[in-house]
Amino acid sequence: GVRFTAKGATTYAILLATPGGGEVRIRDFAVRTDTVKLLGHGAVEARAEGGDLVVAWPAGVAPAPAYALACEAA
Repeated sequence: GVRFTAKGATTYAILLATPGGGEVRIRDFAVRTDTVKLLGHGAVEARAEGGDLVVAWPAGVAPAPAYALACEAA
């Protein structure tokens, strides 16, 4: 699952599980974003696809109970 919170122009998507595969798709993500950062790791590639946000999940990220993506509004 995914939970959201926001502060200023940044929306945080909190992923509640370790993603499998090379991408994470956040469905119906209404925020237009220029920059996506995986907190504790750095900037990651992301693209809008329809109404979804698709994030390239970096290799080598250790399993954890949750991950936070900082999505800065365009």
